[in-house]
Parts: sequence; C-alpha cells; structure tokens
Amino acid sequence: KAGASFATLAVKYSIDPSAKQNKGHLPSTPVTKYVPQFAQACETLPIGQISAPVHTQYGYHVLRVDARTQQTFSQAESNIKQQLLAQNQQTAETSFFNAAQKAANIKLTVPASKL
Repeated sequence: KAGASFATLAVKYSIDPSAKQNKGHLPSTPVTKYVPQFAQACETLPIGQISAPVHTQYGYHVLRVDARTQQTFSQAESNIKQQLLAQNQQTAETSFFNAAQKAANIKLTVPASKL
C-alpha cells in the first residue's frame, strides 16, 4: 500500500514457492477454479487495490486484482460441456448401480457412507 512493487514483496515475503517463482502473478483464470473465499475476494476487490488478508484452507493470501475479463460463450463452452458430461455420467452411474442392486436383491450390511 506504500507503493512498493507487489511482485518484489511477493518474492520477499511469500512462503508459497509458486508465488515466489511467478512473483505473485496468477494467470487469467476463471474464479470457479479457486476455493470460495479466494474467488469471492477476486470478484469483489476493486481493481488495483490491495486486499486485507484472505483466509482459505491453504493459508492467508494478500491479493491485488489488476483486471477482470469475462469469457464469451464460445470460450466457456468446452468447460461447460465437460461439467455437464461429468454430472450426467455421475447420475447415470448412480442410477445404474441402484437399479442393479435392486434387481439383484442385494442387501448392504455396511452403511453406504462407509463404502
């Protein structure tokens, strides 16, 4: 906040080896790839301002958002297709398993949560 280089400070103070290597710079990545607390800070921090420490399961982070971009549908389409395909596959597998279990008259003695 006093005007020092964010990159210099990231190298000097970060305990994350990747932050030291990339000088605290993260490539333009969809916020859905980040844990919720980090994503929220990325989405709400005013451009160019330094954040208060953000706590996540990985530790504390200090952020500066330099820019925000929004993907076009054609850029996001393959990720959306992959997510929907994975959801459909999970639903189909669960349905198949439940139908096969019922048809075979299998009785579980161990709770499903323990499997």
